[in-house]
Amino acid sequence: MVPKTVLLVDPHRDSRIVYATLLSHCGFRVLETGDDEEGLHLAREQGPDVILTELYPWAAGGKMLPERLHEAPETSGIPVIALTAHLVPDDWAEALLRTGARVLTKPCGPSRVLAEVRSLL
Repeated sequence: MVPKTVLLVDPHRDSRIVYATLLSHCGFRVLETGDDEEGLHLAREQGPDVILTELYPWAAGGKMLPERLHEAPETSGIPVIALTAHLVPDDWAEALLRTGARVLTKPCGPSRVLAEVRSLL
């Protein structure tokens, strides 16, 4: 059986290590990057089953990765889980609602992240 693929986009190396280790241990194929642009490219090229991404205020062009994924026809159907340690401003919350992304607030236990990923598959 081919493992499901999770794309992990997070600028924080420690977070990538924790979540990539968890997901790999649970049988997922994990692609990872610390950069939104690379994440968008990997999503288009690899077509992951789920995308797990950090939200942060310096998003490219003023748009968060979930928005950019939602707007692109080739990635709009990929479920997204947005992790954030930041307070989500109202305009971000509205944008996330439009994309259908799920939002988890850090600190978020590994079991919660794993449950969200599995629920989207």
